[in-house]
Amino acid sequence: MNNPVCLDDWLIGFKSLCCTLAVIALII
Repeated sequence: MNNPVCLDDWLIGFKSLCCTLAVIALII
C-alpha cells in the first residue's frame, strides 16, 4: 500500500490537476 512509486504518481497527478484548475480559473 505504501508504494513510493504509486505515491509519486499520485502526487504528480494531483499537481497536474491543480495546474489544470489554475489555468481554467485564469481563463474564466
